[in-house]
Amino acid sequence: MPPRIARTLLLLAACLSLACGQEGSGGSSGGARPQPLAGEPRNLLLITLDTARADRLGCYGFPSAGTPRMDRLASEGTRGARAFTVAPLTLPAHASLMTGLYPPSHGVRDNVDFRLPGSATTLAEHLAAEGYATAAAVGAYVLSAEFGIGQGFAAYDEPRGASPAGSGGASLVHREILERDAGAVTDAALGLLTELEEPFFLWVHYFDPHAAYEPPEPFAGNHPADPYQGEIAYTDSQLGRLLDWLAGDGRAGRTLTVVTADHGESLGEHGEDTHGLFVYDATIQVPLLIHAPGTVPVGVLEEAVSLADIAPTALELLGMPPLEAIDGVSFAESLTAAPASEREPVYAESMLPELSYGWAPLRALRGRQHKYIEAPLPELYDTEVDPGEQHNLVHARPVEIRNWGDRLIQRTARFEPLAADEELVADPERRRRLAALGYLSGSTPAAGGEQGADPKERVHLHNALQEAQQQLIAGRHGVASGLVDQVLTEDPANPSALALSGLALAGSGDDADSLDRLRRAAAGSPGSFELQRNLGNALLLAGRHDEAVEAFEAALTVRPGAEDARYGLGNAHWGAGRREAALSSYRRAIADGGAGAGVHAALGSSLAEMGRLAEARRVLEKAVTLEGAGPDVWNRLGIVSEQLDDRAAAAGHYRRALELDPNHDDALFNRAKLDLISGRVEAAAAGVERLLSRHPGYPLGRYLEAQVRVGQGRPEDAAAALQAFLAQPGISDTVRQRAARQLAELQNGAGGN
Repeated sequence: MPPRIARTLLLLAACLSLACGQEGSGGSSGGARPQPLAGEPRNLLLITLDTARADRLGCYGFPSAGTPRMDRLASEGTRGARAFTVAPLTLPAHASLMTGLYPPSHGVRDNVDFRLPGSATTLAEHLAAEGYATAAAVGAYVLSAEFGIGQGFAAYDEPRGASPAGSGGASLVHREILERDAGAVTDAALGLLTELEEPFFLWVHYFDPHAAYEPPEPFAGNHPADPYQGEIAYTDSQLGRLLDWLAGDGRAGRTLTVVTADHGESLGEHGEDTHGLFVYDATIQVPLLIHAPGTVPVGVLEEAVSLADIAPTALELLGMPPLEAIDGVSFAESLTAAPASEREPVYAESMLPELSYGWAPLRALRGRQHKYIEAPLPELYDTEVDPGEQHNLVHARPVEIRNWGDRLIQRTARFEPLAADEELVADPERRRRLAALGYLSGSTPAAGGEQGADPKERVHLHNALQEAQQQLIAGRHGVASGLVDQVLTEDPANPSALALSGLALAGSGDDADSLDRLRRAAAGSPGSFELQRNLGNALLLAGRHDEAVEAFEAALTVRPGAEDARYGLGNAHWGAGRREAALSSYRRAIADGGAGAGVHAALGSSLAEMGRLAEARRVLEKAVTLEGAGPDVWNRLGIVSEQLDDRAAAAGHYRRALELDPNHDDALFNRAKLDLISGRVEAAAAGVERLLSRHPGYPLGRYLEAQVRVGQGRPEDAAAALQAFLAQPGISDTVRQRAARQLAELQNGAGGN
């Protein structure tokens, strides 16, 4: 039989600086080492809070915030009154924080299908070159080191989930541990601190304020009507535990501490439930606390600054050489003296509307007083008199609107994109893990939907798709399908909606309509790798192998080195009977580098099916050494070893499969069968009883039981087992005839098998 194909449709990607400076100067100030402020610190502690609004901290005026530790940092250092992210999304924001580059320069425009390229120089790499020990502890998979954000960190502590991979690939699991709470992150950070020598750079990322809001006690009880605030209060307590340890260790006085966030949370403002779509201050304004007694004065920084400015600022405060050719500009001088002139407005963007829905992208410039948003209906706000951005001045100030538009064009024209890595992130396990955190997909501009639709007019559809994603994660396919249908009524060609609909329908067993939706999604966004790959998987599962080949080849046109699409192409060729083409696809995936256990197992299984057992064994022996090699792979290696008459090795492989999964049906069957043919009848009897107790409907279970009963000298029990076996539907004619013949012999007293 061909390799087992699992259901793998996965859910759903003038002055260049942010601040003032001479045109073309970037963020570097030349070759001279900057002079540090008095009392130069040695260490850098960077703390990022995921999804934390600035106005939800006590030091920013929120009553009963429950944030005493961050409030204390603010009272002893500098608080940024107007700090802004570059995008309301985690990975792009952290990429800018770590590089001093804007998203158009570093190339990370969304959380899905993007990675920080190796050509970027991160703050960690820069400090490591200056002799710093570097380490990071992050709270969620979206900041996994595999997305490039870990460049330069000698130690990178991140949450990890299981990586199941059988001979047919990984199966869809809707939820696993892809994030960890602030307590676990602090534990990890303290573990790293005990090993870090000075000078050090430690980055700690807390994910808790991100939806869903589920704070532990007593923080949930302290904020019963506001669980989001409970999450922030809980995070503050764990941040405090980290600071207390550092103080007790004696290194706090030698440490520059920077606390900020990747973005905020809308909490219903402007109609957006969470974040990602809009670039209003609810999601782009972030807290910024800078603390280093003797170095950073007590006060408030009123100028507009960006996350991209933090790396050059920290380097100047540490007395380190600057990063070269960056967009951000240090604001260290502004901490001790009023700037000579107002800093240039900061840049922010949201590409999610375009990448996921085919709507218009949003770009913004945010100054100390004014905010401009480029959209089909442009927006201009005077944030001093209208901090909630409720009164668009587009019609009242047409000349200003044009001027701001020109400034934005000039700004974006000066961005210089880095060379991208050849491979973007498209592995199905990575997508599954991001999906489990609620991230929609999209890496190339979608062709679906009404081209250029203003996100302001479609925010309710965005909210519905976010909710549908969560329902799908929870396995409530019918609810998810209903939500997506509402979206498709208004936006019938929206690729993400069609893709989610296809997934929901597939989960409900409606394969025909699911395939239709996925076809339309792929047609509407031909440049989207994910949609082409998902269509290939759907066709593969439907047994339409030739069409699946076309879809996978389309996906590979977008991403030539994508392992999962190459894997799917091999499976489709195999299903169509093109065995050599299948082998070629599997081997190409392996040759491209980085192929996991699943691809190796598929190649080995295919070779075994073709009778090339020695070659199959070598490939499967490699497969079991790779991350993600689950019980399926070990079981298949056992089968091949048994076929090569190496029963001792086979027994060991079956045993290993059962160690990984004590209930693995095939391994239970194969181990019992091997015991029987090796003369270990009682061991076989125990094994078959275990199999049938856990998998009473296993297709050949009763047949094996009959052979065991014969071996035990119990013909009546053997006959009963054969009768139960013959009553099962779906038995092949050959096996049915053999079982019927044996039953007749038993009933006639012959008792043979």
